[in-house]
Amino acid sequence: GLVDPASTAVQDATGAILIRLGDDAGPLPLGLIVELEGTRSTKAGMLSLRVTRPPLALGSQGDPEPIRRATGALGEPDEAQLVLTRGLVATAVTRSSAGSVSFALDDGSGPIRVHLAAGVGISTTPIVRGAWVEVRGVLGQETTGREPELGYRIWPRQASDLEVVAVPPASTAGGEARPTTQPAGVEATVAASSPGSPRAPGSRFDALEGGSGAVDAWTERT
Repeated sequence: GLVDPASTAVQDATGAILIRLGDDAGPLPLGLIVELEGTRSTKAGMLSLRVTRPPLALGSQGDPEPIRRATGALGEPDEAQLVLTRGLVATAVTRSSAGSVSFALDDGSGPIRVHLAAGVGISTTPIVRGAWVEVRGVLGQETTGREPELGYRIWPRQASDLEVVAVPPASTAGGEARPTTQPAGVEATVAASSPGSPRAPGSRFDALEGGSGAVDAWTERT
């Protein structure tokens, strides 16, 4: 599951949807191609499919290509799909009594919440405020009908979905971590710039320099 043992997501070329699994449905392993039968519903503002019968397994395959977005550009069009983003850990890292961990990432375009479910297998020791983190996962949402465009968060699925790309240096006074600047050295091409962006599509720049160059979509070049 992504958030709990009874929650997962499926995706095809047309989009994706959250799956709520009943006890009789059994688990859905990552990479399994399935045909599902269920009842459409809404959970915490997110469209879902309630499944009570075991799925029909049709085969297996690797991950779909993730949607690359700036942290502040993730939203409704990407819901339940596999996404990829990178940003500064901009809040304190909180741990619940159930073992889950959450924090916010921000690359300068706006924050996105990251939620690590208990048992997902991701080491949280290097995740500290001020670190730069790249995260891959399913874009979920937890909100109410009054605020349908809020509450988005990324649900990483496994250890390889999260990488700490730069850690903040320790402060010489008091030993507290200080926020670090974006790690440099990765060149990118703007694929789709957000409204008001100074960078036109097709222009090239260092995607990880300075913290103010966020775009809606980017392509890394080594």
